[in-house]
Amino acid sequence: MTLEADIQVTSKRGGSSHQGEYAKQAQLCAAENKDYIHYLARLYEMGLIDRERRMIERRIKAAKFPSTKSLDSFDFKIMPSLNKPLTMELARCDYVDRRENIIALGPSGTGKTHIALGLGLDPIKNGGLPFILNPLHLTLGLYT
Repeated sequence: MTLEADIQVTSKRGGSSHQGEYAKQAQLCAAENKDYIHYLARLYEMGLIDRERRMIERRIKAAKFPSTKSLDSFDFKIMPSLNKPLTMELARCDYVDRRENIIALGPSGTGKTHIALGLGLDPIKNGGLPFILNPLHLTLGLYT
């Protein structure tokens, strides 16, 4: 069976759908005089990266984040009263290990949701599943 036929069979069985990438990696390995073991190692690494990406996407969906934002994209200059060193310390996720909660309070439009989403992204990448509740959901939860 040729490599191309093997890739098509794998794809039809529900395997990865990276046929073009498989062929590209095969050509790269051939050009670099890499053996089949190196080729398989590259494919395995690609599969791991893709699997991790999909896992993070599933966890973000399960966390019901309204959008995906990171702390890198937050402009701390527009909110000078926000304690940036504390926010960056919280981004280390030590609060997760201590099983602590973070509550963001403030007027509308001050970046609370953006910060919460940014702080929730790292635990998701590390296998956790944070919850972000807005005041309405929190209040309704108190009555149920």
